[in-house]
Amino acid sequence: MAVDRAAETPLDRLRAQGVAASDVVAAVGSRALQAGRIEPAVRWLRMAQTATDFPDAVALNNLALALARSNDGELLPEALRLSSQAVKAASGSH
Repeated sequence: MAVDRAAETPLDRLRAQGVAASDVVAAVGSRALQAGRIEPAVRWLRMAQTATDFPDAVALNNLALALARSNDGELLPEALRLSSQAVKAASGSH
């Protein structure tokens, strides 16, 4: 269980510093996306979106990108919708 504790320590520090859980989850999802781990990225980025009341443009865009890169063509309309939401969130017009 040393691996679990090692992973938990940085997360504990972030939470102790007041970093929102949604930001932590979004960062994990974004890193998974960068690493090409699409399915985990989608899971983490979806969690990030449900964990906040305010849409985050970067997390929305990353989720849209992850959905577009998935092998599930049925997710493309959702990816397009999320991409549009990301643009609105970035411009401040929620």
